[in-house]
Amino acid sequence: MPSEAHKFTPKPSDFTTHTFSGSASGQEYTYRILKMKDSTMIYVGEKGNEVFEEMALGMVSASGDALATTILGPLLGCESQQLAEKVAKRLQKQIYVSCNIPAERMSRPFIEKHLVDEIKNRPEMF
Repeated sequence: MPSEAHKFTPKPSDFTTHTFSGSASGQEYTYRILKMKDSTMIYVGEKGNEVFEEMALGMVSASGDALATTILGPLLGCESQQLAEKVAKRLQKQIYVSCNIPAERMSRPFIEKHLVDEIKNRPEMF
């Protein structure tokens, strides 16, 4: 039997998760947030058809400019890279974005607005 000195005490996790949904142009979307110690990952996909086909990385440079690049998969039209750049600038930290939705100009602004509204209303989750 282990002594009290060797008892394992779990460390609190540096990860928190948050899920919410929204709709645009008659389609439901799922947003999944993984907040880590120094960065955040944002996933956006069609509800009921969640796939992970691309990812972009956004960060803020020392001069304060936001930069982003695609690190996984082809750009499908949702413009994960542009969204990663915008969110990195807003949150002033490293952001991973996986936006896996079809390109459709009418939905895109609503999807982005829903994300921005959630950041404003629940900043602790990002």
